[in-house]
Amino acid sequence: MTETFAATFDADRAYDLDRRHVFHSWSAQAKLDPMVVTKAEGSYVWDRDGNRLTFAKGVNSGYVPLGGVVVNDAISSTFAERPYPGGLTYSGHPLACAAAVATIETMANEGIVDHVAALGDDVFGPGLRELAAKHDWIGEVRGTGAFWAIELVADRATREPLAPYGGTSPAMVEIVAACQRRGLLPLATFNRIHAVPPLTTTAEEAREGLDILDQALTEARATLG
Repeated sequence: MTETFAATFDADRAYDLDRRHVFHSWSAQAKLDPMVVTKAEGSYVWDRDGNRLTFAKGVNSGYVPLGGVVVNDAISSTFAERPYPGGLTYSGHPLACAAAVATIETMANEGIVDHVAALGDDVFGPGLRELAAKHDWIGEVRGTGAFWAIELVADRATREPLAPYGGTSPAMVEIVAACQRRGLLPLATFNRIHAVPPLTTTAEEAREGLDILDQALTEARATLG
């Protein structure tokens, strides 16, 4: 079974836990594809829970196309005495792999993974929860590391999205515009704003971005009532 998750999916939700129970009960295997999530952004969550983890893009900073699959010990051991039926003439390109090795070494040497974990624990998590307590347009915040989503709702009780799926709304347009006027270019998707800065973003820069979002939400609410 293959499933692609949005990067801001919460792996600890009961639905996901129940689904994994079903997989294991029927000896099924789930392949969890975190899409654009890099290790520092939080894909270690999937590595802990899934049988296989696909990866690409961030593993070599996008310099050369590369993708791969990480499998658990149970799957890996099945190929101990038989060949793995995979690989084509373009597989294992040395330039792409060299870029991946250099990227991984750089992230390790510069402490990027630890830095991003601290951003999530010390800045984004607490900061976004404070915004949620302050602004009733925020229905939920979720994420890990430097990959977060702010889900905006018109009504907290009904969880009606502030913008429809596949579309936008005057409120979302105003929030984004208010951010842009202050120098913040948010990634807005339907009724969500994603806090997904570069992994080398400093804590001070992250707090500045959250402060701008706070101001933008306040201004948009005052403008639209």
